[in-house]
Amino acid sequence: MALTGTCTNRVQNKIITTLQMESYETIQVTSSRINLHLQIQPKTDKPKKQIADFINQPCQRQCGIVYCARRKDTVDLAHELKSANINAVFVHGDLNDLERRKHERAWTIGLAQVICATKSFGMGIDRKDEQFVLDMCFPESIDDYYQGIGRAGRDGLLTLCTLFFKHEDRSFHLHNILKIEDKDYQEHKYNMNKMVKYCDSGSSCHHRCILSYFEEVSPECEEHCDICIGDIQSQKDCTINACQKFSGLSTKSGLSNFGVLSAERHLMHTQFPSKVCLS
Repeated sequence: MALTGTCTNRVQNKIITTLQMESYETIQVTSSRINLHLQIQPKTDKPKKQIADFINQPCQRQCGIVYCARRKDTVDLAHELKSANINAVFVHGDLNDLERRKHERAWTIGLAQVICATKSFGMGIDRKDEQFVLDMCFPESIDDYYQGIGRAGRDGLLTLCTLFFKHEDRSFHLHNILKIEDKDYQEHKYNMNKMVKYCDSGSSCHHRCILSYFEEVSPECEEHCDICIGDIQSQKDCTINACQKFSGLSTKSGLSNFGVLSAERHLMHTQFPSKVCLS
């Protein structure tokens, strides 16, 4: 028996092939989590303060997770939240086991209101009363995003999931993708562009777009995302700016000109208009 969470048909087929399963039956349930209220907000130049202000307003005295792309950001954000009178702890891969368990327990039993974490957080931890999940940087893929917010609202109550989006964060992810030596895996990582399209969508229900990615047909949620309730904050396409930033990547990181040009070419052929849904 092979078990997995939400995944695409491509991943399912890879599991079947890897395990050499010749006779099998697939049982699949819906990936819909309608109790998650999905929201995207433009990320400011001071995201840590923005998140502290956000938690102190609609999420005051509620418990939740803030996902960060970098380990350093988890530490810095926890300090920023504490300075704003929000009891916060942090976890990331470099913490020793004793410190990690201490921080995780503080959040699990309610001594800490917020835990700032990298995406690896949460394996084996089940807290059912999380009331918000925030992403300080958009995840590398819709798979990662849905897995992260899937830890919220396990009590069935409405939970706020807010992603702070900035086009320039795409450069950070592309920089890491270019360092991957396995070309097949590198190509798989370009699924990040589907995550950007999701963030940049200004007209299509978030729930419907996510389920479409997992090849599931779904109606619009009507009232459980900012698109459907009409609470949309505008974004702008920064593809050209992102490409320009690659001109200095080869000098700073030792990447070949070919690698930089390949990334630029990939960006220029993947434009992100203001209104687009997953295809």
